[in-house]
Amino acid sequence: MTRWFRAYWGEKDIWFYFEVDADGWVTRQIELRGPDGVPIAAEPCGVGAVV
Repeated sequence: MTRWFRAYWGEKDIWFYFEVDADGWVTRQIELRGPDGVPIAAEPCGVGAVV
């Protein structure tokens, strides 16, 4: 089962979204800035990191 987690960095007004697979590996990361949610980064994670 794939899950999404998010975290907020208030100093920079950035939301980080992480897609995590069933084994706990990050498979995708998306960063959105400001009240309009302007995309500033979107990366598939080839190697991944355990969350």
